[in-house]
Amino acid sequence: MVSPNENTAREKRTQQRIEFAIRFFTLGVGGFFIFIVCCLTLIVELSYEEPFAMNPFLGVPIAFVGGLMILAGTGQWRRWAYMWVCCRRFCLRISFSMGTG
Repeated sequence: MVSPNENTAREKRTQQRIEFAIRFFTLGVGGFFIFIVCCLTLIVELSYEEPFAMNPFLGVPIAFVGGLMILAGTGQWRRWAYMWVCCRRFCLRISFSMGTG
């Protein structure tokens, strides 16, 4: 027989897992797609000079917000080094594409 304390602890754990899954899919995956789309359109805009792909002054803040959504969705808030890991790859790609053009 399961005691009432074990039952409430199990329900609380289940609720926390469901909340984490919802937060991960809405913020983590959504932020990842926003970040990737903004970074790729910025690469196209800056390297191929495609007109009106995305305004760079608007794309950088949106990509930053997408990165913050990734941190919040994965539960890594206040670990800002992870933000640099995400941004480093695209910053290098943008700088290389501008330098060779």
